[in-house]
Amino acid sequence: MGIRSHLNSEERAEFDEALHDALAPSGDVNPRSVARFLRILHDAEQAHRPWVEPIMQYARDVGLNTILREELKTVAVTESVGLFAYDGRLIATPLRRGRRRLQVAGKVRQEWEQALFEDFSWVEVLDWLQMINTQIGALLINRAVGERILGLREMFPDTYGPGEACKLLGTTLADYLATPPNAQAA
Repeated sequence: MGIRSHLNSEERAEFDEALHDALAPSGDVNPRSVARFLRILHDAEQAHRPWVEPIMQYARDVGLNTILREELKTVAVTESVGLFAYDGRLIATPLRRGRRRLQVAGKVRQEWEQALFEDFSWVEVLDWLQMINTQIGALLINRAVGERILGLREMFPDTYGPGEACKLLGTTLADYLATPPNAQAA
């Protein structure tokens, strides 16, 4: 989280402890851990801890940004839909998509915004298509990981799942996945 860079070492330690306490005992983000974190932040605010204000401002900024982006996505789905002729079918597709924009307000930074395709520049269309191709590449890798994991089921069909199969192989799932398939047969 970039917010840590605004904290000194003592404040960072307090913030890290607050995060740890909020995530305990489940170690997961869920409604209880969020409520616990809010209580911890509220208590720290009441105690006038200096690190709380930038954290709360960051949370407000991120939260409001998320709400607005969700609303734009809803608008994109409900109000900005067109039909796309694909493979002999007409498919409903959003005509409003995310595009990267450079914001220059004191410093240059990239932000994503929702916009209609008709308002994109050609460079933005190419940038959007590159993002889609990157996502496709990541999905292909994820599919290959899933197929490799299912290979364990073929080797050990009577096991509960990948963890048990790896134990029978005498390895961990991480080591199994890191080993090329032809090296595992040897």
